Amino acid sequence: METQSTTHESRDAQAQALADIGLERQRHQNDDVEDVVRAAQRNGMDGLTRSEIRERLELITSRRWEGSTVSRCVNGLIAAERLVQLGQRRECSVTGRVVTVVAVPAVQARLVP
Repeated sequence: METQSTTHESRDAQAQALADIGLERQRHQNDDVEDVVRAAQRNGMDGLTRSEIRERLELITSRRWEGSTVSRCVNGLIAAERLVQLGQRRECSVTGRVVTVVAVPAVQARLVP
């Protein structure tokens, strides 16, 4: 019986380790997406479409980004208020479709007396 318990504990530890790796990877992906949008805004863009984000990520990281991964990150960042979906729609430079744009929210500076 003890062997069976040890096996379950080992599997639980392995599952937790894999979950931690997955969460860490998602955190890095989210940070990468936010950084790309922020850099585009610094360079004069009002915001980016999801396809434009994906294209820039692939250029920067030299690896393939699935559209669903970018969408998951963008949706999560919007929910966390790290990105906002702008009311404007414009033609995407990648797909040519008219779609919504996301941006890093403007931070209001506090006036300190």
